[in-house]
Amino acid sequence: HFSVEQEDRETPLFKSFFVVKRNGLEWAQIRQNPKGGIMKKGLTIIKLANRTLYHEKYVPFLMNLIQSLGLYYKGLTRLDIAYDCNYFYNGRSPKKFLHDYICKPIEQKGGIYLANVKKHVTFFEKSISSNTQYSYVKFGMGTGGRSAYMYDKSIELREVKDKPWIRKMWADNGLIDDNKTHVWRSEISIKAQGKQLLNLDTGELFALHPTFLD
Repeated sequence: HFSVEQEDRETPLFKSFFVVKRNGLEWAQIRQNPKGGIMKKGLTIIKLANRTLYHEKYVPFLMNLIQSLGLYYKGLTRLDIAYDCNYFYNGRSPKKFLHDYICKPIEQKGGIYLANVKKHVTFFEKSISSNTQYSYVKFGMGTGGRSAYMYDKSIELREVKDKPWIRKMWADNGLIDDNKTHVWRSEISIKAQGKQLLNLDTGELFALHPTFLD
């Protein structure tokens, strides 16, 4: 019950561009026919729309789409896994956690240290009428195809781009999003070169696959 429509446009890397739609809404984009000789002939990239990723059945949809189009799954180019919450375990404030991690010395009570990570990227706000408010941290420099982040998702939706389907998912799962209580996101971003995983029980190396997300 989906339509695949080719659009009259190209991308920097692909000649053909398709949009997968249902009920007038975009569910995915498909890029085909690579330009130049760097990428293999026949390579196809499927990118799920952000709205699709908040649907319970997005993994079966992706696998069915691959099968319906007669494609062969090769691997992931990017995967973002996120956890949204108002509070961490035992009611710990994400906002205070971020402040303690950035500002408190290790020897001080409540000081936090992340092993083997020295450099970080942070965003904060400070004005004449307010103290420093941290809203984002990137843990490390994202080497090896893996990056970790923590940020105020409520602020991002209000100041950057609103996404009503995210707010609906929060409401359906009992998360509060108002001026007093914000939703914080902890996120791991994995790119193609970082998709090899280690089974800590068996020592086996294996590649990340979309069906694992179920």
